[in-house]
Amino acid sequence: MMELSLPSDFVVLTLVYIMASLRFLGLFSALVFLGGASLPLPVRLWLSLVLALASQNVIAGTEISPGVLSSLPGLVITSAREFCVGLLLGALASSPLYALQIAGCFVGQQMGFAMANLMDPLSRQQVSVIGQLKYLVGTWFWFYVGGHLVMTAALVESLEVLPVGTPVFSLLSAGGMRLWITELFMLSLKVVLPYFGALFLAEVGLGFIARTVPQLNVFMLGFPIKILLALFLLALLTVALVKGLLPGAVRDFLMMFHAFFQG
Repeated sequence: MMELSLPSDFVVLTLVYIMASLRFLGLFSALVFLGGASLPLPVRLWLSLVLALASQNVIAGTEISPGVLSSLPGLVITSAREFCVGLLLGALASSPLYALQIAGCFVGQQMGFAMANLMDPLSRQQVSVIGQLKYLVGTWFWFYVGGHLVMTAALVESLEVLPVGTPVFSLLSAGGMRLWITELFMLSLKVVLPYFGALFLAEVGLGFIARTVPQLNVFMLGFPIKILLALFLLALLTVALVKGLLPGAVRDFLMMFHAFFQG
């Protein structure tokens, strides 16, 4: 019988496109509003393949070491590595949204909403009401300022900086993780400082009232005052803070990608 064999160049190019699509798949899987139950897995798979084909100008000249293609373990390790690179880029791109959610959780605790949680249908976890509010506002502005375009451009650029099949031994370097965690909490701190300052002044004012009017139940009076003050500040500052901090934060976090594989 005559055996049919595909040209080796075609097989290599097909594997390159599949591995590049795994990088896009990891990117989509790391985004809360695109991963999990929000976007079915078949849709993510096809979208990843389409974007990999659209990046053919970058992928076309990629060469993979023969050692990777000659064994199944090499293929599995390389595919997992490409998926992890996409996960890293997705986590960095959505880090400003996580920072907003952390900040909202802190604000909710200070204003008396520590026990007011709800079920997030996307992540299927209990989340803070204020944290979810800031997260949804941040998600809207994330798309409004072109965060999805910046993220996609960063991944395509990563195909040039870190071609498919390139060995990556320090993807989770200590320096990169330290920088990411530091910037994440610094952004959260920038968001919560105006609220914390106003609520602290309210606590000081209630303390003066408690000293001057001992008969007044300041504890019961403080709850509605802090809640009304925090809601007023949320209506006044949320959009301005998110609009002012988010565009630069998305680019700053994506620029940290180099720190993860440069050690």
